[in-house]
Amino acid sequence: MLSSHLNPSLQTIQGCHDYVLGQMSEALRVDGIQCEIRGFSDLVIGDLKFSGNSLRLKKDSVLYHGTLLCDFDLESISSALRPPPKQPDYRQNREHRMFVTNLGRRVEAIKQTIENHWNPGSRLDSVPAEVEQLMQELLANRYQDDHWSVLNPEST
Repeated sequence: MLSSHLNPSLQTIQGCHDYVLGQMSEALRVDGIQCEIRGFSDLVIGDLKFSGNSLRLKKDSVLYHGTLLCDFDLESISSALRPPPKQPDYRQNREHRMFVTNLGRRVEAIKQTIENHWNPGSRLDSVPAEVEQLMQELLANRYQDDHWSVLNPEST
């Protein structure tokens, strides 16, 4: 959870993506991963995506979430996901499997690299009530809704 009061760029959707993904790419470069931001909210190595991201922007805060493919079964992606209705230009209509890659690093090493970069001043022992409420709303209204989900019904 980020405060939009601390950084004015966090008051727009693209500003949030630019800030967070800029920080993530800096962190990963320390670990030798040469990546860049492409599309609206992707991190890529060359023209292969390893991270997709999304956010929820509220008046005072941003809930940012995403994926980092580290040791994922890439063969299963095409059978689990439908082709997206909108595609970034760099995708060039490639199937999922031909468009994504793993980072080639252990998950624990990536976690440590990211944590070191963001350097949180303190850890939360529990999720704040407003974040928990937002997570529950997202689960109920989107992520558990088969009509909203991008998962292919035949694969479940």
